[in-house]
Amino acid sequence: MVLSQVASVYDPLGLATPYTLAAKVLMRKLCIENNTNDKTIVNSRWDYAMSVESRLEWMDFFKELFDIEQLKFHRCLKPDNAVGDPILVIFSDGSKLAYGTCAYVRWGTAHGGFESRLVIAKNRIAPTKQISVPRLELCGAVLAARIRQKLVEEMDYKFGRVIHIVDSMIVRAQIQRESYGFGTFVATRVAEIQNKTEPSDWWWVPS
Repeated sequence: MVLSQVASVYDPLGLATPYTLAAKVLMRKLCIENNTNDKTIVNSRWDYAMSVESRLEWMDFFKELFDIEQLKFHRCLKPDNAVGDPILVIFSDGSKLAYGTCAYVRWGTAHGGFESRLVIAKNRIAPTKQISVPRLELCGAVLAARIRQKLVEEMDYKFGRVIHIVDSMIVRAQIQRESYGFGTFVATRVAEIQNKTEPSDWWWVPS
């Protein structure tokens, strides 16, 4: 029942990512909880009741899920009073649980201010094999680079500039260097980022 409820959330643009990611994390925890070395009962354990701890966590999640009804986003990505070309701003980050990215279009307005619109967000749950947080932050940067390429190629807007923002000094420093100086894991990801973006487009901000 839990799986069917989670799968029923249709969110191709990732606008409900904070909720769907929480569900992914809880699902993985539930799978680990139900894992067993006895292969004769591995399938039937889905019929077992959850532990009290898991049940309470899922109850809290479904209560919060009702908050989605309160979320509102602008259907149009361009404000009525927008002037000039927009800037594409892409954030990315990572943690022990997951990594992800989100993209905003930032417009200048006729009144001299700025307005932003959320375009898309993507996330991936961290693998069960333990990986360091800096590496997961780098994976988030790869997602950001892929999102950038897709948006620049497919959106009708001409972006005056594209800015990537990270809070990891390690990731930013890696992107500024040649990829051949790293081990395989880091080198392949840095190379992909450098192929899709310019190192000067990556900015650091404190978290």
